[in-house]
Amino acid sequence: DQQPGATLRCKVSVIGDAAVGKSSLLQLFCNKMVKFPKRYVMTNGLDLKVKMVRIPDSTSTVELYLFDTGGHPAYDSLHKKCWAGSSMVMVVFDMANQSSFESAKKWLQEYQKAIFPLSVKGVVVGTKADLKQSNSIMVNPNSVLDFANEHKLRYFETSAKETQGIDDPFHFIAGSFYSSYVEEVKQITNSDA
Repeated sequence: DQQPGATLRCKVSVIGDAAVGKSSLLQLFCNKMVKFPKRYVMTNGLDLKVKMVRIPDSTSTVELYLFDTGGHPAYDSLHKKCWAGSSMVMVVFDMANQSSFESAKKWLQEYQKAIFPLSVKGVVVGTKADLKQSNSIMVNPNSVLDFANEHKLRYFETSAKETQGIDDPFHFIAGSFYSSYVEEVKQITNSDA
């Protein structure tokens, strides 16, 4: 059995084009900001945020190290260095911007190359879900689900503006990381028996 109060550390690479909402998502989750940041400030290079997530029905927590790499092509060389050693990925795209979804596919390919031979684990996050009401959503949800399923990733829709669904992808990542840890411990324990 696991020791009470264990803290697990999980490195998460947050990837996607510039201006898709990665930083807003992280700010709202980590800082519990009540309001959506009105001004866009591009991430220069790398932004690291750390947030503890308590695992339900356990005494454990997962400390998420969230690496938000700037989505601008100028930071391409930095990405691979930052992605090394990642346990999970959060692929982010703007639901009202088809090209950001197409780019998300390329981001994931680059991430896969950077972490090879490890397998990709994590989530796909569609931001700006509030635009559904104005029929501004351009990305076909079925295409996103197909993409997520193909890569064994879970899909979430969020709205930083409406602060909806913000915590869900992060809690899923923490829970998945914890479950993987528990499975590893069981395998090690069973092989020693």
